[in-house]
Amino acid sequence: TAGRDPSRTALIAGDVRRSFAELDRESDAIACALQSAGIARGDRVAVMLENSIEYVAGLFGTLKAGGVFVPVNPSTKADKLTYLLADAGVRVLIAPAALARQVLPALEAVETPPALLWVGAGLPGGATGLLYADALAAPHRQPVDPGLIDQDLAAIMYTSGTTGRPKGVMLTHANYVNT
Repeated sequence: TAGRDPSRTALIAGDVRRSFAELDRESDAIACALQSAGIARGDRVAVMLENSIEYVAGLFGTLKAGGVFVPVNPSTKADKLTYLLADAGVRVLIAPAALARQVLPALEAVETPPALLWVGAGLPGGATGLLYADALAAPHRQPVDPGLIDQDLAAIMYTSGTTGRPKGVMLTHANYVNT
């Protein structure tokens, strides 16, 4: 749609709008940032954001980079976040700087903590990582084609875990297209 009708509105979040071309460019920037952080075909990227433009760009950016999208509810507490990051083998976490008090303790408890792409104004105190705004400010370029096929994993959706540990449900690219 970005090629056919680039100026058409793709997303509306409150007062913010993105055309298909703008969303395509924003998700390209996120994909390039993820690839620069080492994301390759099949690597897990957790997105811990409210429904927003950044959430959608994080989803499409992850898929463009060849990563596997792992949505995480922003209300997830540090102990459950630790479990999800370790269980899925998350390599990069996209999270709002405002949730640093939940995110940083979870990272300390993970044997191999993921890299961070922070959404919001500046790095939280004591945090390292990339800034979403810096990824968008970089000159536009296309992400490297990861060589995905329809049977590659696209997403891992976790259950709520109300009766025990959350379990990941795996979806391929073909599952998404079929749905």
